[in-house]
Amino acid sequence: MRKVSKPIVAVFILLVALFTNVQTSNAASNSQSAIKLVEDAERYATSLKWEISLEYRKKVYPKDPISYPKMDIYNSVKKAQDKAQHAIQSLPKTQKEQLQKRLQSNVTVQLTRAQAYIDAITSGKKIIQKEQTLSSWYSVNPASNQAEKAFHDLSTEIRKQALLLYRVYGQSTRDAILDKYKVPGETTREKTKYAITAKMEIDNLVDLLLEEADQVEITNKLASIESLLDSIESPKVYSVLEQKYERVLTTNASTVRLKEIITHEKSVVMILSYDSSNKLISQGSGFVVGPSTIMTNAHVVEGGTRFEAITNFGQTIQIQGVVKYDKALDAALLKTTKPHSMESLTLGTISNVEKGDSIVTIGSPEGLLNTVSTGIVSGLRDDENEGTTRRVIQITAPITFGSSGGPLLSINGDVLGINTFGYETGNLNFAVAIDHVKPWITETNNKAHAAITVLPVSALK
Repeated sequence: MRKVSKPIVAVFILLVALFTNVQTSNAASNSQSAIKLVEDAERYATSLKWEISLEYRKKVYPKDPISYPKMDIYNSVKKAQDKAQHAIQSLPKTQKEQLQKRLQSNVTVQLTRAQAYIDAITSGKKIIQKEQTLSSWYSVNPASNQAEKAFHDLSTEIRKQALLLYRVYGQSTRDAILDKYKVPGETTREKTKYAITAKMEIDNLVDLLLEEADQVEITNKLASIESLLDSIESPKVYSVLEQKYERVLTTNASTVRLKEIITHEKSVVMILSYDSSNKLISQGSGFVVGPSTIMTNAHVVEGGTRFEAITNFGQTIQIQGVVKYDKALDAALLKTTKPHSMESLTLGTISNVEKGDSIVTIGSPEGLLNTVSTGIVSGLRDDENEGTTRRVIQITAPITFGSSGGPLLSINGDVLGINTFGYETGNLNFAVAIDHVKPWITETNNKAHAAITVLPVSALK
């Protein structure tokens, strides 16, 4: 075996030493970088800690201390934490665990507390919005379906915030959020609960009478209603509910239900469609489904360039344009030029509809504004139209020129479909199921009026 020369051995040892030094140097550099990133995250987290401190917010934001923290600080903490976490991964186990513990104790905790605070504020703002909606509908008609729905929406949001609120760090902060948001909502709910509950019980009484329920059950329901009426403090509200109650007691239950449905006509409009020469080319019906939206048939607006809606009171509402248009479904969603104050109809579903169910249609056949017709469901069918299969409801109530586009209502007043077409012979009339367009309505109503865009008139072909 040949001996390795001493100079070669020396060079080898020197290279090993240099390599070891480089590794040591890199490790030290990585460690310093990771520590620096952890310190940055801790510094940002301290700023975030103060942003959700009630005492700090009272000093810095005296006009509105219970509000969102500066979201750029929150986002900076998240970004800094992610960077530090990434850098820590390459460190030796002991140091890695030490720095992760620091991040958890000093950064992650503050992010979690901030998120809980933000969630509680968001829910609080929803409570205020829903409280205002309930107050508005309640002042218009405490016995309306809209007031009842708003009451339940507010109650749901209050329960949701109760869960979120107790995740917020600090009793004083929780109390301040509760005082600003939850207390006003609960006050309005408490103020309206007897009237809303009485309205629901009266509706239940109508159902019992229609079903010819046991007399003991009916008697118990009467006692419940009268007790609730006695608890209503406002003379005006009491009068509205008492009149509703008296109508049920003095009128056939089915007649009461029909008369209540007929009151929905204030949410049904006549649609006029004009061409580019301002010539009237089509007339149909439509119904309100949102604060800026009206539903109708596609064939009512097909080929039009300008549209108007005529209300039950003879008022003209200008239509800005068409938001959604589907010729195969024969459905179109319109946007009004500005938000209106008409009540939206409640949307139902055909999932529980059966042959023989009573229905009501409202429309403007031959220009006779808001004509009411009654009938029954003759069947549910799949209809092929322009390559699309749509679900339609066959009914005995007539659909003629001008009434298409109006609502098909259940005996409970919910919209089941859009009255679409009929045949003069055989009493064959059809409405497109509302289920097809409910996603349109939900999507559009979730937008502010200014954010709702309309299609070019060239698309209405």
